[in-house]
Amino acid sequence: MYLQAGGLLSLAKPTGNVAPDSFRYDPRNPSPAVGGARFNPFDPATPIGPQDLRQQVESRNDLLIYSTPVLDKDLVITGAIKVDLFIASNRRDTDFAVRLCDVYPDGRSMILTQGIRRMRFHNSYTNEDLLTPGQVYQVTVELQNLAMTFLQSHRLRVDISSSDYPHFNLNLNNGGALYVVGDTLVATNYVYHDAMRSSRLLLPMATTTGLQEPISASPASFRLEQNFPNPFNPATTIRLTLPQREYVTLKIFDALGKEVRNLVSGDLAAGTHTIKFEAKNLASGIYFYRVQAGQTFIQRKMIVMR
Repeated sequence: MYLQAGGLLSLAKPTGNVAPDSFRYDPRNPSPAVGGARFNPFDPATPIGPQDLRQQVESRNDLLIYSTPVLDKDLVITGAIKVDLFIASNRRDTDFAVRLCDVYPDGRSMILTQGIRRMRFHNSYTNEDLLTPGQVYQVTVELQNLAMTFLQSHRLRVDISSSDYPHFNLNLNNGGALYVVGDTLVATNYVYHDAMRSSRLLLPMATTTGLQEPISASPASFRLEQNFPNPFNPATTIRLTLPQREYVTLKIFDALGKEVRNLVSGDLAAGTHTIKFEAKNLASGIYFYRVQAGQTFIQRKMIVMR
């Protein structure tokens, strides 16, 4: 998902030459840490977990906010998240902090996870390399892993600032020694989102998004996912992915190997298919579902619990 002018976050890649967005960061008045995937065990007053950022964070003028349109389908992500940014600063060192939020229909902006990158380490974490003021750099901010379903009618939001204090130590913006008292400088920081410098959010997708998606290539391999929910009563869903059009069978067997259901027998197109299975008239116990596509088959276990 790409950052766009006007605070938009979308699947469309930016076009044209668009001016960067900018914000000021004053280390003497940092963006406060409110909720998220980190906590400070020495400061019980710092809120933890999913917190609404509207009042304490997003009402300030020292951050940039990018939101998707309202989702028309559930969006499921699971795994590592990162944000690729094209940035510049008028200082030799500063930070870029990212928060990922779930925006509810009533406007609540609930933080889920966050990350930060110190710019003197924009090339690596082992060698310091201070910035040249005004020069554009590409840097990746890694967020903590997340498993989350963004529900239909919700939105995703990315907040970008230069602090998340006290979760992360302040950058004084002076390029001096780390973690020692020193003079502070106010930084003006820039985020680019044009055709040549496309800042973006990278999500580990588990299902299709609730946004209009570009046409993509066929999947590279045949996959059969674990049914969900499992155990189940009375119904569950089975998801399979095909790299090409195939004649497919999907059958259910009991623990003795006896076929009890034939759910699919026919040609299926390349892509992901979701099949609902209702365990009517089946006793509680362990069952197996087997998919055969061409000469390949995969089998998994499911549990019916009455």
